[in-house]
Amino acid sequence: MSKKKRKSKTKNTSTPHGGFTSAERHTHGMPQKAAVDKMSEKLETMASQLLVHPASSNPVVVQAAVSLAQIAWNRTIKDVENRETDAKLLAHVQHIISSVFESPLKKELRETNVNIAVERLVQYKKTHFADDPREILAAMIHPDDDVTSDFDARIRVHWTYPDAEQLRQPMAPSGIIDLAQKLENRALSQKVISEVSRFRQNKVVDINSWKTGKLSAEAFHKEIAENKDLSALKWDHAIYMYVQNVVSHITEQVVMLPQMSWFHDILYRADNEYTPTGPPMSPLTGTFFFCWSMFDVCKGASRETVASVATAVYESITPDPDMLRMMRLFHTSRMGLYEHLGVSDGKIKFRELLLDRELTARCPSGYNGRKGEIWYARILPPPYPEKDDTHVVFTTPYVVLDASAAEWETCISSEIQRTKKSGRCTNYEEYMKYGPGFLYWPEYIFEAYVNHTPDMILLEGLPNQPESRPHSPAYKDE
Repeated sequence: MSKKKRKSKTKNTSTPHGGFTSAERHTHGMPQKAAVDKMSEKLETMASQLLVHPASSNPVVVQAAVSLAQIAWNRTIKDVENRETDAKLLAHVQHIISSVFESPLKKELRETNVNIAVERLVQYKKTHFADDPREILAAMIHPDDDVTSDFDARIRVHWTYPDAEQLRQPMAPSGIIDLAQKLENRALSQKVISEVSRFRQNKVVDINSWKTGKLSAEAFHKEIAENKDLSALKWDHAIYMYVQNVVSHITEQVVMLPQMSWFHDILYRADNEYTPTGPPMSPLTGTFFFCWSMFDVCKGASRETVASVATAVYESITPDPDMLRMMRLFHTSRMGLYEHLGVSDGKIKFRELLLDRELTARCPSGYNGRKGEIWYARILPPPYPEKDDTHVVFTTPYVVLDASAAEWETCISSEIQRTKKSGRCTNYEEYMKYGPGFLYWPEYIFEAYVNHTPDMILLEGLPNQPESRPHSPAYKDE
């Protein structure tokens, strides 16, 4: 093995005061205004002053305008001591406007200087709502994925009266900033779709070639039969390989777009670092690296990946429904840790650690293993469960030596607990897909590599014990 180059859909709208109603929330014990005087409607009116097209603005632009309206509103309230919070929120909105918005999004705001925008809204509030003494603790647009471009029922406001000291808590901007970040990153797919559409006439992106790939039961066998490489595989593995080819074709073009530069830079460096060609050159196989780089390396609170963006682009061009379903199966997949329970009729029975989920799978590499082994692998669901409910071990299996299922479960629980505060890994599924850091799992494979055969790769050690991994600087050979 060559050495690596190195230098040594549940919605959460809860708040400290119990969450939002369908439009707004006021602090318990305070008198509620009449429906015509709802805070959400007032804030909508103020935010609209900053939008060129209030009824059809991008969600990211709307959130920026709502945040600026909140800051302006509170600056007119006597005895409201939230200047530090305002400064943080103001700086974040300015960052979005200056660094994140790409044309034409930036053109959707009437004013891109946040200080000028806030001063204008302060004057608007003093002119139109001078007698309203309430303080806004939080204001955000609805975070659901199906949010439309209309203002209707989108703004959620949490407010109180400044003299309600026993109930009022200092506003923390993290919730709004997190939401803005989520919307900002979800807009990545929209930006790429717009860019692809812009390039279509110039033929920079061959979008017509993306429309191939019919996977209906009737058409699939013909597609496979005409492809010599795929026709030699079992049908379920062949389907996934076929989809991988389609995904690869799209992502190769998508990742070169300027909006995807973060992914391009990260993955280019990782490719140079690990040279993922499989043993003996590298313990990272090409299939593992492709899946990790396309499906697992994520950006932002909404965890966009190259494949999720590519899927959204594919969906925008009147796709084949079955191909779209398969692409989603792919980009939502993850690696897992499985206990080998035995082999029957060429099929392997597994128990996924921590989840105690049992499944039956084929291993196309040809390695069926032994009962009691721990496998680290990406096991995909059956492509057509009505035809066969057998899963597919898509990557060459990594078999981990000298660590029992119980030791692994203790390790996983410990790592999740250690990284829980960051919010990146709060459960087993997130830990296996994203890891505490995006290089966590590739680095583990590299340092844990022991040996290989043509159909499997041997690893040794645990992620939370660097001294147990043979290629770790902290390795202790017992």
